[in-house]
Amino acid sequence: MTTKHTQALFAVLSFTGLVAFCLIAGKGLFPTKFKYSDLWIPSGVRYFQNETTSNANGQAVVSTKPWLHKINTTSARAPLSFEDILITIKTTKKNHEGRINLLLDTWLKAALPQVYLVTDELDSLTSDKTNGHLVATKCGNTYFRDHLCCKTGAEFDVFLEKPEKWWCHFDDDNYVNTERLVALLDNFNYSESFYVGKRSRYPKDYMTYKGHPYVFGTGGAGYCVTRVLAQLMALSVSQGGLVKACQESNAADDCAIGYVVNYLLKVPLTESQLMHSSPNYVPEQSEIYKQDLPKQVSFHYGINLGLYKNETFKPLFNKTEDPTGFYSLHCILHPEDEICSKDNAS
Repeated sequence: MTTKHTQALFAVLSFTGLVAFCLIAGKGLFPTKFKYSDLWIPSGVRYFQNETTSNANGQAVVSTKPWLHKINTTSARAPLSFEDILITIKTTKKNHEGRINLLLDTWLKAALPQVYLVTDELDSLTSDKTNGHLVATKCGNTYFRDHLCCKTGAEFDVFLEKPEKWWCHFDDDNYVNTERLVALLDNFNYSESFYVGKRSRYPKDYMTYKGHPYVFGTGGAGYCVTRVLAQLMALSVSQGGLVKACQESNAADDCAIGYVVNYLLKVPLTESQLMHSSPNYVPEQSEIYKQDLPKQVSFHYGINLGLYKNETFKPLFNKTEDPTGFYSLHCILHPEDEICSKDNAS
C-alpha cells in the first residue's frame, strides 16, 4: 500500500471515528432518532414561506423566509391592552394538580383567555379547567436541559401562530400582576425589537460563548419579547431550533433565549426591577415586597419570605394555609375576589 493510500485510509477512518464519537456523545443530550416534528408542531401553521425571485440571468431563484404576521407601523401607536399580550407557562403533568390549580384559583382565573400552558402530557381535567389552553408536547417530563428547551421552544411556537404583539414566558410558580405587566410593556414600541425581563445574576450576571459575554432575562422572573423580535428569532428558536441553540451555547432554555437575542441578534435586554424570581437566588428581593407591592409585575413562591413581614399589607391567610403566599398576595391585589371573603378565608 502506498503512502498516499495509507493517508487516504487514515483520513476515512478518522472521519468515521469522529462521526461515531459525535453520535455516541450526543446520546447523552438527545437521541439521534429525535425529531422535533414528532413532539409538537401545531397543525395548519406556516412558519416559513418560499419566495421566488429572478437572478441577473433571468433564472428563477427560490428562497425560504420566515412567515411573518404583519404589524401596522404606519399609524399612531394605540395604548397597549392585555389582549395584545400572549402569555405561555411552562409546566409538567405532576404540577397540574398543585401549581396549576393554585394559579387558576388566583391570577390565571381572569387572565386565561390570553394564556396557554405548555406541558408534557395531556390531562383532560386540567384541559377542561383551562378551556382547552393546555398544550401537550412529548418533550419529556424531567428537568433535563433538552426537555426544558424543547418545551420553551414549543411555547415560542404557540406564540408564532397567534396575532398578539408581545410574547411573555412565565413559570408555573409565578404570580403575574397582569395590569402592571400591561403598564410595563406599554412603555416600549411593539413595532421595534424589545427583550424585557430581569437580568439573571446567579451565579454571575452574564454568560459567555466562545469568550464573548451576553446577558439573559431569567425565566424564573419571566421575560417578554415583541413580535418583531420574535420574527427575527424564529430561524434560531422555532421548530426545535431552541434545542439546538441550547446545545450550541451549552446553556439552559432561558440562557439560550438570551444567547439568541443578545449574542446572535445583538438586541439588548431591557431590564425591569418589577419582575422577581426566587429569593433563593437573590435574597434581597424578598425585602422589596415590603414596599409598593401592587406595582410589581411578577412574583415567585418566595414572596412568602417578605409578605409576612410586610408592614403595609396584612396577609389574609397564614403561612400554614397559604405556604406560597399567592392567596394572600391575590387578595391584596384583588380583594373583590370571592376567595378573599372572610367565609372562604377562614
